[in-house]
Amino acid sequence: MHVSNTDRLALEQGMRRLAKREYQSVHAESIELIKRNVSDPVPYFLLGILASDHNNYAKAVELFRQSIAYDSSNPIVHAYLAKVLTTLNQQADARDVAQRGAALPIKEAFTADMLGVVFSRTGFHSDAAPLFEKA
Repeated sequence: MHVSNTDRLALEQGMRRLAKREYQSVHAESIELIKRNVSDPVPYFLLGILASDHNNYAKAVELFRQSIAYDSSNPIVHAYLAKVLTTLNQQADARDVAQRGAALPIKEAFTADMLGVVFSRTGFHSDAAPLFEKA
């Protein structure tokens, strides 16, 4: 994602709070971020994780796709979307999304691993291997 330092901080803080299951604060801050800038990809991504964590996969897909529509340059958003699509048994779509994410520069081991898992779940183990090695 091409985000400002302020938005990068919001993303990092939001991810940390989601890991701690501080859902209400992430939700409230994400809504505020959207009110300030409706085309900011960060809050849609954070809300997508929140929806996924609550098993609202259809909403998570919608939110991740919205984040990608505003900025498709972050492979982690593709990884989360692909993961949710595998959960919904939409394997072909999941692989397509994972391929787009894998084609981007991947800096985090977590993202490489998540994309590798998606390829494994969709039966494309040869695509998964280099991502697992990277992770």
